[in-house]
Amino acid sequence: MSPSDSITRTAILTGMHEVAIEELIIRFDGTVVEVFYAGRGNSERLHIAHLEQIELLRLDSRRGPALNVKAVHHGGFTVNNLKMRPDQVAPLQALLATINAAIPR
Repeated sequence: MSPSDSITRTAILTGMHEVAIEELIIRFDGTVVEVFYAGRGNSERLHIAHLEQIELLRLDSRRGPALNVKAVHHGGFTVNNLKMRPDQVAPLQALLATINAAIPR
């Protein structure tokens, strides 16, 4: 499988969810969200208690959508111009919905 293939993995025993698309990998274990972004060569790790919302914006942009992470204490971050195919949107949206549902309100 090439790195550009959409990968959605769920490990039943650990409860780990992961979506990998092009330069972006998002992992969620039920309490911690990890975002690995090859385009910037860095990663972010946030506990859901520090999150306000995580969303995919600008789906209609020709340059690619943006992943927006709103955090309670440090403001969050945005990853712009994601390279992804249309068939990769649904698995990513499903993971983001799972993360948002777990955020304490």
